[in-house]
Amino acid sequence: MADVAAIVHLPELRAFVIRCMASVGITETDGGALAELLNGTTATSGSPSVIKETVATYLVDGCNVLGSNHFGIAGWYGLRAMEQGLVGMSFTNTSPGMVPTRAKENVLGTNPICCAAPAKDGDGFVLDMATTTVAMGNVGFSTIS
Repeated sequence: MADVAAIVHLPELRAFVIRCMASVGITETDGGALAELLNGTTATSGSPSVIKETVATYLVDGCNVLGSNHFGIAGWYGLRAMEQGLVGMSFTNTSPGMVPTRAKENVLGTNPICCAAPAKDGDGFVLDMATTTVAMGNVGFSTIS
């Protein structure tokens, strides 16, 4: 199947998010809050580029295009490699949004980390975490609610 790019206008996106949230029992108000949280968090032009490539790795600069510093579940990427018998690691940086202990301003991002590795007999290990106590999406959503 060919890759197809599509532009979704904000009112349509907002309505879609609200419908999705309603389908799992979330109120329209809270669904709207989530839609607002998702709105405006990404660059709309530019292209991610491969900065360095080796036989086993890629270093990709996402340039914050289409949410490249909020790429969803970091573990999803690590699991794709683990399914192929490889060790998978994925990381991204985020904008400063957390204040360190005894500091006065935001200087830390949540900077998600994932490492996934296959083990014996089909078992595996997956670490998927933020480097702060709470992931940024949870903080943003609670502030809007």
